Amino acid sequence: MKQFQRSLEICEELGNHVEMAACYLNMGLVYEKLANRARALEMYSRSLTLHRELGLPVPDGLPDKVRELGG
Repeated sequence: MKQFQRSLEICEELGNHVEMAACYLNMGLVYEKLANRARALEMYSRSLTLHRELGLPVPDGLPDKVRELGG
């Protein structure tokens, strides 16, 4: 998780929102595997928001994950 957090920090510093969306998605996957539903929802929601704001293709199943986790 530390590596994803560091990657996110670097992307933020560079203003690379596309990669930020990917980092949030990956962090959501990890939190979900760790059974931390609240953090998984937060990360998935951030990723989904960025994908939509940037006009990027939304990864398959991401909106469903947000709904399943209560978002």
